[in-house]
Amino acid sequence: RPSVCREVDASWEYGKASSQCDRARIAHGMAPLTLADWRWRDDADNDDDHPDDNGNSPSSPPNTPVAA
Repeated sequence: RPSVCREVDASWEYGKASSQCDRARIAHGMAPLTLADWRWRDDADNDDDHPDDNGNSPSSPPNTPVAA
């Protein structure tokens, strides 16, 4: 990452815009970040004891092979 990206907070990463980040992104031909860019950080609807997005529990690990 460019040094400016390490030295300033990204826009909306902590719930507010960063004018420094926005200006740097525009200067490098990128669009400013929006709140929607951080949507992936929201909790999933099934963040309980089911790890996948379909609400499925993990399958049991395979049995360890036994030497004959």
